[in-house]
Amino acid sequence: MPLKIVNLDERPWFLRMLGYGDSGVGKTYFVKSLPKPVLYVECDLGGADTLRGEPGIVVVEFEQFGTIAEVFTYLKQHIEEFKSVAIDGLSSIQGALIWETAQDPNRKNPQSEYVPTQTGWGDVLGRMRRLVKVFHTLPLHIYYTALEELIPDPSVPPPPPDEKGKPQQPTAWKLYPKLQGAFQKTIGGDVSEIGRMYIQTYPGEVAKPSNYKLSFAGSSQFQSKVRNKEIGIEPKVYSNPKFEDLVPHLIRKEKE
Repeated sequence: MPLKIVNLDERPWFLRMLGYGDSGVGKTYFVKSLPKPVLYVECDLGGADTLRGEPGIVVVEFEQFGTIAEVFTYLKQHIEEFKSVAIDGLSSIQGALIWETAQDPNRKNPQSEYVPTQTGWGDVLGRMRRLVKVFHTLPLHIYYTALEELIPDPSVPPPPPDEKGKPQQPTAWKLYPKLQGAFQKTIGGDVSEIGRMYIQTYPGEVAKPSNYKLSFAGSSQFQSKVRNKEIGIEPKVYSNPKFEDLVPHLIRKEKE
């Protein structure tokens, strides 16, 4: 097979973003702003209800890990019919894969029916990373979601045991996408952008889309990422975030 060599300035740009946060913070709502037509993969029952009445979006219900392979095959065969795909979300897909792996007789942990063996965990990591990478071969905008969780900051050494030798609570915590095992750490290398999504309201205020926030302002408090460091991203926090608002800050400006 001959080498595929292209001029970088002529290669089209596609979104490869993970948006993570608690339930109800606008992760699915963001799908409305993706270039249409959109193929939306509903991994949690009722997730697509947010998108009812929005034209240009079709839904696939996630049933098992094999559903994702079927979605990929379908997209390759109907690539001209879509501009974006939304996978909502990775936390549920990985949870299903962990369960399926734990039921494999060769990966079953004798101490728990819900947790695979160490070899099984390696399989889970490899299959989740491959999931993300193969979708990136498609000439489409790809948007993933995940829940969030607070874990001890791995960059801060844990405090020493107390005088009785008992472990002490970590002194630094950080929000990460809720992904199990090593996949939580490797996802940063598998996508181009990671943004935390949350709601900002005042006491007594009812949340609405204008309260939805998307932040790339990574700090010691939560994980975020923007691959195009040359331009950076301003503003770093978006209110009622939309695809068209992000694009000018995520890609190089067109040549004059």
